[in-house]
Amino acid sequence: MAVSSRAYYNAPPQGRAATQGRLPDGRQKSRSGVNERKTNMNLNHITVTIAPYGPIDVSTVRTVLALRDCGANLLIHDAQADVSLTRSCICHAAYEKLDKSTDYVFFLDHDIAAPPEAFLRLTEISERLTDHYQTLTSVSGIYINRHLPDKAIVAAWKLRDQDPINYGHPKASPDAVIIPALTGLGAFCMPVNAFMAHVEESERACFPDPDHTVARVCQTGLVTAEYLQRFIDHKKLVEAPKGCLYWNMEDFDFCCREFDHGRMVVAAPINFAHRGKIPGNRTLFPGYNPAEHEATIIGW
Repeated sequence: MAVSSRAYYNAPPQGRAATQGRLPDGRQKSRSGVNERKTNMNLNHITVTIAPYGPIDVSTVRTVLALRDCGANLLIHDAQADVSLTRSCICHAAYEKLDKSTDYVFFLDHDIAAPPEAFLRLTEISERLTDHYQTLTSVSGIYINRHLPDKAIVAAWKLRDQDPINYGHPKASPDAVIIPALTGLGAFCMPVNAFMAHVEESERACFPDPDHTVARVCQTGLVTAEYLQRFIDHKKLVEAPKGCLYWNMEDFDFCCREFDHGRMVVAAPINFAHRGKIPGNRTLFPGYNPAEHEATIIGW
């Protein structure tokens, strides 16, 4: 089921719990497969950005409504034909509208779903790892790469020469780890100071006309194997003939820019549903295989 009207995000919350139903322990039933617990948590310190491409899955609508009910600031922006331009426009809009109450900026894709607790955990991890790494640290949740529909592979790639660290949460699997990585931006949490720095460091381009400019925060484009080898380790990159080119998507490019400016990006074992698919114990994390030929255990 999909919802095409942006106005639905502003619908009153009354009656939703009664129509959605509940599980025996009080949790909301969720079409995304992620059980949404009713909560009184306060999320007024986060700003969530979303730029829908076409119809929005109802699970994402429920996610956004739950975040709104917890006090999160919502910024919904029109998508552009080019995904890099969409990222740039929504970052520019967020930068212009941020107020002093915002501590974290979230990027949320229109087909991603999770309960509010997942967003709160990402902020907690970001705060802890900013102290650990002694630099501003952005955190991506775990979700499955939609470009590989026949496989369960995380939308991220482990950063070379950086070791994972144990998540250490009492409710998590002992195998759950936090992995420095190039990550997707579908469920991405940035400290506000990292976000503002990224926008300010980006070159500006005129759009939609010569009288207006936006910060180009990322770009999809071609890169060499040598460029990718700075960030990820793969034997095919080493064996690639000179001049061999690779697509570098806008989300990985965004992360590369964070690393180039001395900040950190990690993928944390907090599960987000992507088009209803949730990571499980057989989900693989590219570049991270603790035991050869065995699936990587991630999430909890």
